[in-house]
Amino acid sequence: MPNKNEQYVKEMNSLVFSDDIQEKIMKNISKQKKKNITISVTTAVLITCFLCIIMIKYTNASNEITSEFLCEKDIETMDQVNSVNDFKTAINNNIDHLEIIPNQMVILNIQNIPSDTESLSLKGHITGNDRKYSLGYIADKNYTELLSDCTEELVNKELNIKGGTEYSFYIVNCSNQTLTFSGNIAANSNNLVYYDYGNESLQVEENGRLIIDLSGLSNSNDIEGIYVYNCITRQTIRFSFSRLIEYKSQQKGIYLLYAVTVDGEKIDLSKNVTIEYSIKEGNGVFLK
Repeated sequence: MPNKNEQYVKEMNSLVFSDDIQEKIMKNISKQKKKNITISVTTAVLITCFLCIIMIKYTNASNEITSEFLCEKDIETMDQVNSVNDFKTAINNNIDHLEIIPNQMVILNIQNIPSDTESLSLKGHITGNDRKYSLGYIADKNYTELLSDCTEELVNKELNIKGGTEYSFYIVNCSNQTLTFSGNIAANSNNLVYYDYGNESLQVEENGRLIIDLSGLSNSNDIEGIYVYNCITRQTIRFSFSRLIEYKSQQKGIYLLYAVTVDGEKIDLSKNVTIEYSIKEGNGVFLK
């Protein structure tokens, strides 16, 4: 049986070489290269198309606006919003440096609102190089705008609510830079027993008149102002110093009264106050 070398020599001797054999070989090589190039180009096109489809789907998915707190009708009308971030928070919990990217709506989803709450207060600061935002609330999956194209750093909005309805505040970043929100949400109630405001607080009924007698105040020259603070509405009224100051409360509430010195010291004035009520009876007015 011939070995492999003998077979190889025999096969080589049987080949017929012509004058154009080199040309034929080069043509075959060229055809093979073109075939390989065609296959490579086709493969590259298919891969590119596949990647484009994936990117389109990813982009649409990332910009899709979905939220359990919004209805489809409201989502369709939000031209400036490309994404929604549902952020859970509780009453009086501090929110520290919550980032809001451009064209994003952050929904402050309020957890466990007390049943006796009559209003909600959103307070805090919005910071950023290009500050521009809108703010509002969502109730029963419908949103209502309270501020639009706002540029103020300080946020202080109060919202009256009704029982049996879910409420959330929202902030939309209308700028081209990331904004940051820090603050909290407070629940306000007219249940005066629910809160403990300390021994210095005064409970005043509707149409009560607070008479502040400062005639015995020794350091009156150092007083910057006299302040009446309503713990329920969280509103403060300032008076210039006077020996006798009168303030009439339009509704019942709990009040803190104090003086502030030029050095920033607070002086409790609860012992300098008397409360009077006017009661109409017949044609006369009696003081109680």
